[in-house]
Amino acid sequence: EKINVSTDKKTGRRSDPFYAVLRITAVLSLWRSRCPQ
Repeated sequence: EKINVSTDKKTGRRSDPFYAVLRITAVLSLWRSRCPQ
């Protein structure tokens, strides 16, 4: 588990910036569902 997490962090930051976008999009969608404008 520890190795997988560290790999995910490194891959997410360096190799896959797209994952960062997906994370931000997911957080924004959850935030909108909680507090709709």
